[in-house]
Amino acid sequence: MDAGDKPAVLLGLPWLYAVDAVFRIRRGEIEIGDVSRGDCRCVIQGPTLVPPKTQKLILSPQLPSTEVNSRDSIDVQPPSAASSGGKDSEVGDESDDDIEEIGSGNSGN
Repeated sequence: MDAGDKPAVLLGLPWLYAVDAVFRIRRGEIEIGDVSRGDCRCVIQGPTLVPPKTQKLILSPQLPSTEVNSRDSIDVQPPSAASSGGKDSEVGDESDDDIEEIGSGNSGN
């Protein structure tokens, strides 16, 4: 880190839990301090995000099985009841391969 760089704050989950941290993203604030343990509540003011009116951020899922241009729209259709083949009663009979296939499908999640 150069002398002119500001130090970055690395927040770990155990520390955030211990100080009962609350993030207020739109205000750019982090509140810390567990009042149930007698700590004072402290507000750390950070920068606020002012999104430009001309730019909208879009996060598109990466589909491993097909090549998709990031500017293309992706139509995701929910699975129909007819395509399940009546497997609702066989919930416990799925193998690990079926579970991996479902988890890595093109659901858009």
